[in-house]
Amino acid sequence: MNINNPTTFSAPDLTLGTSNSSGSAGALRADDTILVYDTTLPDAIAYGQSGSAGDSSTAARRNHSHAMAASPVETSGYADVTTQQTTSSNSFTDLTTAGPAITLSPGSTQNYIIWVACSSKTDHGDQYAAFMGVSIAGAAAVNANAGASYTVDLESNCWPVLATSVADGSTHTAKYRVENSSATGNYIFRRILATTT
Repeated sequence: MNINNPTTFSAPDLTLGTSNSSGSAGALRADDTILVYDTTLPDAIAYGQSGSAGDSSTAARRNHSHAMAASPVETSGYADVTTQQTTSSNSFTDLTTAGPAITLSPGSTQNYIIWVACSSKTDHGDQYAAFMGVSIAGAAAVNANAGASYTVDLESNCWPVLATSVADGSTHTAKYRVENSSATGNYIFRRILATTT
């Protein structure tokens, strides 16, 4: 390699690449500043994002950080209460241990299928039923598909309810009643499950 004398110096204008090649401009000084990094904010990492080798002529700094998508939204969930408890109310009410209840925050108004399930009975099983219902987003409780247990022995059942246009972050709570207040409904292994449709 031949170096001209006197040597011509110029501002660095290096090209950062993936291989070496000779240039044609002047020499570099020992204390020149070389463009390596830029100040562009790296892209946010999104779920399902594809990878890319990139084609930028500058590099990100070693301690750079990417923004990250928020935690995955809640589109389904369930809750349980296993305690056996009773009611003689003929309008929907809480048991001593309320619920179970579930709150979902999918980020927008959604339609749900909400399932309630339990083992239940009444002491007048041949006459009056024990109902399990659900209060959707705090509204008055509805019968779970008119689901009822006409039995003096514990019987396991599961009933669905369709809930439409439910606001984000709403809470849904299981409720209980008997067909006639002369009967006592017994409930155990209670569950509520909700999923967006």
